[in-house]
Amino acid sequence: MRKRKGVLTWLAFIIFLSAGRTALSATTFAHIELVDGIVSIIDDKGQSRIPHVGETIEEGDTIVTGRDGELQARTEDHGLVAVRPNTKMKVQAYRANGDKDDKSGIFLFEGAIRSITGWIGAFYPNNYQITTSTAAIAIRGTDHEPSYIPEPGPGEKPIAPPGTYDKVNSGSTVIRNDAGEVVVKPSQVGFAPHDAKSAPHITKSVPQFYRPSRNEDKIENRKAELEKEIVQRRNERQEHRAQERKERRDHRKSIQHRQRHRSSSPSFSSPSSVK
Repeated sequence: MRKRKGVLTWLAFIIFLSAGRTALSATTFAHIELVDGIVSIIDDKGQSRIPHVGETIEEGDTIVTGRDGELQARTEDHGLVAVRPNTKMKVQAYRANGDKDDKSGIFLFEGAIRSITGWIGAFYPNNYQITTSTAAIAIRGTDHEPSYIPEPGPGEKPIAPPGTYDKVNSGSTVIRNDAGEVVVKPSQVGFAPHDAKSAPHITKSVPQFYRPSRNEDKIENRKAELEKEIVQRRNERQEHRAQERKERRDHRKSIQHRQRHRSSSPSFSSPSSVK
C-alpha cells in the first residue's frame, strides 16, 4: 500500500475527461446486447427511456437497474460492460477513435458492474477510470467488478461495510482515495472504506455479495469473442478516422481551388448603352 496525493491525481483525470466536451452531437458509448428485468436509461437532459437490444448508450447517459434488472452492452472500444441489479451508473465521458485521446470515465452511484476493458484499457489504461463518491479505480487491461455500497438509510442494514470494492478477474486495478492506494490482483478484492479516513486494502476473502448473475454465462462467451476482435476493430477505427480526415482535407482543398479560380478569372463589365 502506498500513500500519494490522490486528490490531485483524481482531479487531473476528471479535468482530462471534461476537456473538449461541447454541445456537439452525443458520443456513443456502447451498443446494448442484453436487457433483462427492470432497466431504465436517463439521458443528460433528464429524459428517461426503457432500453432495448440493438439501441445505443450515449455519453452522459445514466443506467438504472431494479432488483431483478440487468443490462449488458458492447462498448465502442470493443469491451463489455454488464450492469448488475440494484445499480445506478453514469457514463461521464467517452471517446473511442483508436488514438491516445481515447478515454472512458464512469461514475458508480451505487450497486455493481462488471467491466471487461476494450482497447482503451489495453493501449491507454491511464485514460480509463471508474469513480465513486469516495474512491477511484484505475486499471491495467482488466476484467474487473467494481461495487459501491453507500451508507444505509434509517432502519436499513447494508449487505457489507459501506465503501468501494473491486474484484479482479484478470489484469490488475488500483483503488485510491485521499489516504492512499492499493493494487488489486486476480482473485483479490480491494476495499476503500466509505469514510475515506483509512487507505484502501485487500479483503481477507471475497465478500458474499460477489456472486454470478443469471446471465453470467453470456458474459463469459462474449468476453472470448471480443478478445479475438479487439486489435482488428481498433485498426479498422483508425483507418476509418484517417479516411474521414483525408476526405475533409480534400474537401477544403477543393473549396480553396474554386475560390482561387474565381478570384483569378477576368471580370467583364456590361457594355455601355448606346445613346
